[in-house]
Amino acid sequence: MIQALVRRAVVLALAIASCVPSGEEADPRGALGLATVPSPIARGESFVTKDGWTVHVEELVVLAAISGNALDPASEDVLFPTARASSRQGPYLFKASRPETFVAPGLPVGAGGVWLPYHWLVLGPSRRTNEPDEMETRNVEPALVARFHLPSESFEPTLSTTWTAALGPSILLIARGEKGGRVVRIDFAFRGAVRPFNEIPLEIRANTVNQAPLAVAAESLFSGPTGYELRCEVDDAGVLKPRSPTLSSTSELVFDDLASADADGDGKLSAAELRRPLIPPRCECCSSVDDESVRNFTSSMAALLEARSGELLLQGREPSGGP
Repeated sequence: MIQALVRRAVVLALAIASCVPSGEEADPRGALGLATVPSPIARGESFVTKDGWTVHVEELVVLAAISGNALDPASEDVLFPTARASSRQGPYLFKASRPETFVAPGLPVGAGGVWLPYHWLVLGPSRRTNEPDEMETRNVEPALVARFHLPSESFEPTLSTTWTAALGPSILLIARGEKGGRVVRIDFAFRGAVRPFNEIPLEIRANTVNQAPLAVAAESLFSGPTGYELRCEVDDAGVLKPRSPTLSSTSELVFDDLASADADGDGKLSAAELRRPLIPPRCECCSSVDDESVRNFTSSMAALLEARSGELLLQGREPSGGP
């Protein structure tokens, strides 16, 4: 009797299933992905800067996590639409020189978006994200992996009790520049820029990975922000004062600014040298280096590298092909 009931239940289930058109699912899901496309410079090709340096990127390692969102079609916010479902995977530690693919699965079909924000490990007794099984390492040597388990070199070691020093780096840059017989090396692990929300819009399709290209433009670390510029304005008392700080930038590839940080002339840019305030703001009405505005907006190369890293991962674009 029981066997007969089981057989009838199986037959009924098959009959119901046959009524569902082929390919349809009650809750269809898809995935969004990003495929990195390293630029020639990211792959290790040497290049010559505008100021005459021949530069070679030896290692460029990045820690990031992919974030995919299924967007709510009823959301009224055009710039930041509400997500009805999200999928975050990673973090992943990878070499910028190698093409990699990252996937955010399990998203309901419809309008979506995907991006690859930088990540950093939380260090100290409360750390969780730096356990080996929680950071997927892709073809990165153990010695380089270890650098991401140490505090970011962007911050002074004396700040070890603060939240900033309790965070690891997002980027490791090892490069050298040569000019007129002089060689300057940089080996620096630093925090990536906290970039604005910049999802690539992509349609989520059932049982499909819809992916977009993600250019890895190592050249961005040698161009872009060069320091602050202060605009001079007349205050209420009729005195010309510096106001409105903005970051100046260049589209040219340069290395002189990095080389100038080599204070002891040993050819090795230490973390302390890179953190040292070095580049004063351009300001026509600032009286001297003792001016408070000058002190507050004098940039270090560590800060400029962090700002430049905002263009390292060019969402939805492929690299231009060369310097």
